[in-house]
Amino acid sequence: MRLAIAPIIYALIVETGKGATGDLNLDPSMFNPTTPDVMNYYQQRSQKIAEDVNAETEKQLRATVSEGIDSNEDDDQLQARIEIVMGAALTYRADRIARTEVTRAQGFADVAAWTQSGTVTGKEWYCRKSERSCVYCVSLDGTIIALDADFYKEGDTLTVGTHSMTFSYGSIPTCPAHMGLLHE
Repeated sequence: MRLAIAPIIYALIVETGKGATGDLNLDPSMFNPTTPDVMNYYQQRSQKIAEDVNAETEKQLRATVSEGIDSNEDDDQLQARIEIVMGAALTYRADRIARTEVTRAQGFADVAAWTQSGTVTGKEWYCRKSERSCVYCVSLDGTIIALDADFYKEGDTLTVGTHSMTFSYGSIPTCPAHMGLLHE
């Protein structure tokens, strides 16, 4: 899985980095996609995604098969349980992961391009407000921090009203603050 994801993330970083450089009215070819930061990001991120997706899928399969065995289900029923987990991995989970990781890679590439430009010193959280916007993202809208800073560190908690979210998956240097969600 890592080998499949890595070139996609890298291509996305190159495209986004050049676009961000162009948005600064600089020649897009000035973006250097071979810096150690870029190379480390796409390699480490693709490894993390692959490991975490595999671990989560295995956890879900173990749980559902164990539940089926405990309920004395036959082979066809156990197969149906497995198909449900794998079907979700191919649809809903795949979409959430893709949305989140594309946004994270684009955010990383923007910051890398801005850093390389030498002209940008900060970044701002932007949230397009709609009925589908989450309270966490809306609460961060307009927050400005240093270009090399994180909005939240791994382990930090964001509380908005009666809702709290702990950033347990990693630090939050750019959008998104959480996994992308499907909205009906």
